[in-house]
Amino acid sequence: MLPHFHAAGHLHYAKAAQIYLQQIHELSNTMAKKEYEKLTIDGFFTVRRSNRYWLGTWSNMIIEQYLMKGFKSSGGLTHGRGITVSTLAQWIKAMPASTQVCDAVEKFTGVSSATTEQHVELRESRQFNDEKHLQISQNWLRSHSPFQETFSGLVSLGTGIIVDDLVNCDTAKSIGLKEMHDMDSKKFSTIHLKRKNAVRSLSVMRNGLKVRVDVVAVNSQQLFSRIICVLKNDDQLANYMTYELAPKPPSLFDNISMRKGHKAALVTKLESYGQ
Repeated sequence: MLPHFHAAGHLHYAKAAQIYLQQIHELSNTMAKKEYEKLTIDGFFTVRRSNRYWLGTWSNMIIEQYLMKGFKSSGGLTHGRGITVSTLAQWIKAMPASTQVCDAVEKFTGVSSATTEQHVELRESRQFNDEKHLQISQNWLRSHSPFQETFSGLVSLGTGIIVDDLVNCDTAKSIGLKEMHDMDSKKFSTIHLKRKNAVRSLSVMRNGLKVRVDVVAVNSQQLFSRIICVLKNDDQLANYMTYELAPKPPSLFDNISMRKGHKAALVTKLESYGQ
């Protein structure tokens, strides 16, 4: 994943993950032998809250699945209380007592939440959805086969647009490896990664079409979406292409800039429709 972090522009992940990997390689020399065996052999890299078979959770996911879940659920910090220093300290210190109260209430009422031994990926509903999505993907590829074209460059499967030399996402791994090698023999505090070195996808291509000497702004995704919505057969294509299709209505602009809005005029117009 390290070269892909660099290529995708996730600079904090790219910088921190490399030093993390180096520390993991040295773990056998920095940890006690018994603790190292528990971590690598006995499976102590997971946290288990019960003895259920599928309940092992990676230690780095515990914060996301339990602490952050408590923050964002009903009664958490993000539901109207606001995250201040005093509120955060009070909420965290109250968690052990709140847990005991919840356990006592469950025992008193005889009602508790539990999960089955079956993994969620093995349930019939999940398998049915997976099969359904697989069929949708296969049907789409049969109708839009990427293997029938003879272009030597990259082509978007969704729109059929042929990319230009600006797009280099197909060389993501090699670009990421180069960025990794540039970090070698440097101190962590002196490494400065630049987002401009990330790969460029189809979105960086200029959204314009040159007509004679003028460049006309065209949102290709919006253009094709509008045509598909109203097109009934191929014979109507030339008809619809005669209309002006632009990302933003030209009536919003004058020869210099965007027209200034008049809210009073808008209200007057709306009131006329209600009368």
